[in-house]
Amino acid sequence: MNAGGTGQYRTDGGGVLSVYEAEHHVQALRAFAVDQVGSEAWMKQHDVIEKLNIQAHHNALSKHDEFVMDAFVSFDKVRLLLHELLVVEVWKEKVFPLVRQGTTHLTGLKLYIVLYHEATLVNLLEVLLYHQSVCEVLDE
Repeated sequence: MNAGGTGQYRTDGGGVLSVYEAEHHVQALRAFAVDQVGSEAWMKQHDVIEKLNIQAHHNALSKHDEFVMDAFVSFDKVRLLLHELLVVEVWKEKVFPLVRQGTTHLTGLKLYIVLYHEATLVNLLEVLLYHQSVCEVLDE
């Protein structure tokens, strides 16, 4: 479902999100703790990050305005992506073994999404870090 709630992605050649949707989504991103991974709010943010990742790649491939990258720099959210990546790493180290042992409950789909989230974050960081302005933000 797209940000407009129609269930369809944009067909105007503009990718998944408009500039305004992307800016709104980036500005609303927040940090989660390890114990919040897999929660409803975390799952919603994963969906948003996935859309931002798709749009960032669309922008890079089409060589148009890279508004997703600009939003991450403008709203100072690049570090948040690194934080979320570290949270997933800690979750994999501390919680995933408990899930495998059956001492904690997590549905198969949620488990897959949590593990897939790491790849989404790395992929988004990869396209963002291609730009010098993003690297400079992390250097500060």
